[in-house]
Amino acid sequence: MTERIVFYVDPMSYNNLSLYDKSLIENLLSTKIYFFGNVKYEYLNNSRFKLFLIYNYSDKKGFNKLLSYLNSNLKLIIYVIRYRPHVIHFQWFKVPVLDVLFLMLIKICHKNINIVFTAHNLLPHGTGDKYYSKYKKIYEIVNKIIVHDITTKNQIASRFNIKFDKIYVIPHGILDFKEISNKIVKTTEYDITFSFLGHLSYYKGIDILIDAWNLYMELHKNTRIKLIIAGKVSNENIQIKLRKLLCHKNVEIVQRFLSTEEFKYYLLMSDVVLLPYREISQSGLLLTAMAYRKAVIVSNKGGLTQPFLIGKVGWILSELTAEELKNTIEYVTINRKELVQIESNDKLWNEIHNYYSWNNIANQTIKVYNS
Repeated sequence: MTERIVFYVDPMSYNNLSLYDKSLIENLLSTKIYFFGNVKYEYLNNSRFKLFLIYNYSDKKGFNKLLSYLNSNLKLIIYVIRYRPHVIHFQWFKVPVLDVLFLMLIKICHKNINIVFTAHNLLPHGTGDKYYSKYKKIYEIVNKIIVHDITTKNQIASRFNIKFDKIYVIPHGILDFKEISNKIVKTTEYDITFSFLGHLSYYKGIDILIDAWNLYMELHKNTRIKLIIAGKVSNENIQIKLRKLLCHKNVEIVQRFLSTEEFKYYLLMSDVVLLPYREISQSGLLLTAMAYRKAVIVSNKGGLTQPFLIGKVGWILSELTAEELKNTIEYVTINRKELVQIESNDKLWNEIHNYYSWNNIANQTIKVYNS
């Protein structure tokens, strides 16, 4: 019997996305994986799969960026013709207009190939319906779609008129940066440290958090709590809002792209991670927080509440407003015993880790390949 060949393709395989790829591929044990990733991919010492780092658009700009991405996908087509894989599994698409054409070309070059796409998001964040027609075409062309929660499955089926049985729900795995030390010295100046980490963008609700901290003295004058905001911001209005927070003594702002080491440091410094997102399918930050037993405050969006089906890992905002976020933060501060109970609940965290284990996720992914 011919060994099944799977092309696993992620043009964006760097930072936490590379950890996602590594964690999944290492557990796809019954398949021969050819991994096509970005030159920034970090985990090079692995014999489990063949590595082809063909994407190098990341540090380029303008037309050169587009040309680089185009060239990389042409290389991918050549590899498809050469190796004739049974399955090609895409994790992300970078340029939807081009990607639709490449998917059609792949089908022409290899008629029997099965294309799988993991839709981490319904549509690219912050773009509204700009790419609706392109993603509708992508969802129609691919043979199978993987999503991380039932809400996204329902949305793709209804909004894009895609057959329900074409879409598979497979959880997003725990992201654990094991290679980086867990040893930090936490400050004892504050009882509870809240954090907002990663890209500081509108869809993640950073403005809601800023408004809550600025408007309510219960937060910005509370000497028992601290707020850490750390990550890159590209929106000028959000930058202006952030500057207004600097007058508060219990706020620390790190306004730049975080290295993996810095990200893990600020996560470990946190007691409660804030995710007041306006839109999301699933969050890598949430699953990293779960890896380190961090309680969360989340909006009722996409897969953010998925871990709560297993147990109480934090608090869900009843509505997405500055006042509700303030009330929830204040509740956690007053009821610190609840936070301690969450952190120390070994049974809960064992169940979380089992549910989001990469072995289980890989087995479900292989079932999609076999289908």
